[in-house]
Amino acid sequence: MIVAGFDGCLEVGSKQARCYAWKWVLSKQDVDRNDIVFSGYNVLVERGDLQTLSTGHHISPPVVDAWSVILNHKELFRSVASPARFFAKTITCGEMEEEADAFKVVCDALEYGWSLTNPCDVDMILFPVMQHRWCYCICVNLKGNRVDILDSSSAGVAKIDKYDKMPNVVRDMVVEYFKSKGLDGRVEKLTAQEPKRLQLEWRDSTAVFDYGVITMRHIETYTGQALKRWDCGLKKGDEKAVNALWTKYCAAIVESDVNEVKDKMRHLVKHFSR
Repeated sequence: MIVAGFDGCLEVGSKQARCYAWKWVLSKQDVDRNDIVFSGYNVLVERGDLQTLSTGHHISPPVVDAWSVILNHKELFRSVASPARFFAKTITCGEMEEEADAFKVVCDALEYGWSLTNPCDVDMILFPVMQHRWCYCICVNLKGNRVDILDSSSAGVAKIDKYDKMPNVVRDMVVEYFKSKGLDGRVEKLTAQEPKRLQLEWRDSTAVFDYGVITMRHIETYTGQALKRWDCGLKKGDEKAVNALWTKYCAAIVESDVNEVKDKMRHLVKHFSR
């Protein structure tokens, strides 16, 4: 059973159990890479995908997609005082060049198979975005009428050069999506809002391969709060915290209650730990 840990991170069992799951995923990296380790709501994750959580790899999109499924499931048990959030599937920059394509991509990201939460009923929608060798999050805050960019990079690049028109396109396609559902009023003020990149204290230009797991942490913990009140447990250059997230997220995905192959995974991990 997945529960909320003391630091706000989803955890599975003991620290030792999480380490066993992580070691099993990393063992024999050249074999069994195509084995399915997560299946749920039209999202499939192979063992090779999950291995990209480790250092020196660029994260595989299905890993982030599985995380969105798990967080959507967690939202079913959220406090009534917390804003309602919907976690979309990953979207890729190269798929959004034409308006018709962009609308389809956003629709697919919102309607990928998770049906227990309606994205039109929430306060915030979080989109993980896959860019070339990079990943970040666009948060469309429907209640606050703003668009936030959550990015762990501190590279000195202008917003227009780093993201091109991607945040604006996502905003516009969300507006079109709501209009297609007859919900124009919910997005009336959103169109005029310019996306803003949040100045995160833990941003680090040297964390080339950690962006994936950090983005997963961002979408898990961000609820639209002011930056001074947002403690996601990360600090610039804190490799220990990032390493801990690798093991926690690996175990959370493998042993999630929404994972249709979780019993098989638990058996394999248990056998490996002996």
